Amino acid sequence: MDATFAAPTPENTYKLMEAQRQAGVYFDVTINGPKDDPANQDYDIFWFRKEDDQELLCSILRATIPSDAS
Repeated sequence: MDATFAAPTPENTYKLMEAQRQAGVYFDVTINGPKDDPANQDYDIFWFRKEDDQELLCSILRATIPSDAS
């Protein structure tokens, strides 16, 4: 797989999806990403193409998800 990804917690998924859409970013989302231990915190995975503007993606993530969030 030749992609980049971000793995926020589920409470941040909707607002991140909306921010990505508003910015015209193409992405896929894996809901309830795989984890080894069911007791571990849940997270969703946003997948991006490697040729996407990584600086733009990072700026959207920083602006959308609080710095104390996962």
